[in-house]
Amino acid sequence: MHFERVQYHELKVVGILCKTSRRYGACYQDILHLWQKWARESLILQIPHRVSDHIYNIYTDYAADDVSSFSVILGCQVSSLKVIPEGMTSRVFPPVTFACYEQVEVWEEVNQEKAYERNYIYDFELYDPTAIDLEQQRVITMISIK
Repeated sequence: MHFERVQYHELKVVGILCKTSRRYGACYQDILHLWQKWARESLILQIPHRVSDHIYNIYTDYAADDVSSFSVILGCQVSSLKVIPEGMTSRVFPPVTFACYEQVEVWEEVNQEKAYERNYIYDFELYDPTAIDLEQQRVITMISIK
């Protein structure tokens, strides 16, 4: 599987958060509920100082074994954290080196990749909200590496 090694800038985000686990597949339901809430409540429109309408699906706060628990933040990059809407969270992520993939469904392969060592600071998927056909949606997946 092809990836590019890229250095990413500091990332400020505002969005909604859930804590979840891979155990028993809980994360799939939790992430689905997060996306449903995002769409149902049009949360993107409530985030001030958005840099763009691209949607970040961020995985962070990994437990030591990467299995037990982690947090998911669904949100947008912002230029300022002065106003955080009620019920949302903010986070500033440091500059990190990533393995960048530009295809869908990379996680199974990422977990088997031997060309780099993950650092588990944060990973994310970046979605373009202007894509009309979800089947043609271009997803960028960024995996933080050492």
